[in-house]
Amino acid sequence: MKEFVQRAVIFAILNAVIIGTCFLFNRHAEMPDYNIIYGTLASLLLSIPYEIHAARKGQRRPSVETFGASIFGAFVMAAVIFLILFIAGVIV
Repeated sequence: MKEFVQRAVIFAILNAVIIGTCFLFNRHAEMPDYNIIYGTLASLLLSIPYEIHAARKGQRRPSVETFGASIFGAFVMAAVIFLILFIAGVIV
């Protein structure tokens, strides 16, 4: 459980950074929710090599549970950012 929480937090923070970077370089987008989608997809793509590297480092096989934690963390952060922007009126 400890590894699940750590991985979820790492990828939630990573997803927030990537989404923030997308918003930084794409300020005048007609559809700002695309920044959330693209950031989350990038975070999910980065989770695959991270899981392979962590498995090699820990001398184990890649596991579905830890990969699922990275997916969970990325989706939770995407949902939080979406809700904040929806309440603020940026996303209609």
